[in-house]
Amino acid sequence: MLFTAVIFTVLWLLQTVFLQSFYNGMVIRNTISAAGKITSFDSSMTEQLDEISRDNSLLVYVTDNDGNMLYSADEYKKGHHSSDENNENGGLGQIKGNKGHKEGRFHYRELPDNYIEFLESLSSSDSGEAEVKTDQMYFYGKYIDYGDDKAILYLDTNLNAVGSTAHIIQL
Repeated sequence: MLFTAVIFTVLWLLQTVFLQSFYNGMVIRNTISAAGKITSFDSSMTEQLDEISRDNSLLVYVTDNDGNMLYSADEYKKGHHSSDENNENGGLGQIKGNKGHKEGRFHYRELPDNYIEFLESLSSSDSGEAEVKTDQMYFYGKYIDYGDDKAILYLDTNLNAVGSTAHIIQL
């Protein structure tokens, strides 16, 4: 009977106390691994970015150093090139303030509110990589090659997916 109580206690601890941290660690490792597969960006990379987004439940953004959106994809929709013949800057939107709103063409997703904070973290990084973690979200990015210049790969994923499940188990 004591052995059964110990087993149930260990299972309860693993499911309620440690489940979220195990899940967060796994998601973070998968996000960094997915980013490691991408070293450059050009028009032939869009299928790979769409696949990475779908397979890892990630929001994927590629911007230039000025914050102009080059490409965006999420797990539910195919990616979106930023090009508009009527726009003199090629459809690449400028970041406005700290909200990430852009002029020009629609994207599936707007840049997150913390994108400016992320850019500051990335520019001050010696490794060319940066991450921002909140209670509910994880953001990872790095510099990638874009022709003769550099672009910024920015990945965004939700960390709270297990939170509601753990809450139900705790009851």
